[in-house]
Amino acid sequence: MRNKGDGSPNKVYDRILGYKETFTSAGAAEDISQASVVSINAKVEENSYYDTRTKEIRNGYQFSGSFLNNKRKDEDEGANFEIQGVVGKMKDEYDRDGNETGRLLISFIVIGYKGKANVIELVAEGSKKEFISSHWEEGDTVIVTGKVISSYKTIVTYEE
Repeated sequence: MRNKGDGSPNKVYDRILGYKETFTSAGAAEDISQASVVSINAKVEENSYYDTRTKEIRNGYQFSGSFLNNKRKDEDEGANFEIQGVVGKMKDEYDRDGNETGRLLISFIVIGYKGKANVIELVAEGSKKEFISSHWEEGDTVIVTGKVISSYKTIVTYEE
């Protein structure tokens, strides 16, 4: 918002507007090598809601951040994260047919603004799953590093 709740100017708003002049988007660059590579510090929050159509709770998450910086040379590229929280329930993942996928689902509780508890689902597989299964217990406070992998798949079926 341009102004804060008390009507005073919001400095973050002006900073975000300035990004147009500070950074070059891939779409505006004549060559992709001229595009800016940025680092974003963001927070992750639970984004769960009741779906009135299906009558189910939809669990998800959202990232939000207001600050961009030029990527430092020592930073890895990609959507990486480091987060501290409390281990909640851990369970093996199963596909629709009831077969184990080999992945571990972890309900991870992150304390956010004003003490709000955000429950984020983390997924571990391979050696990471084995380490977590043998070293973590519900209620442990841990620091987790990982990669953000987010995708959606739309399946269309036709019935006569």
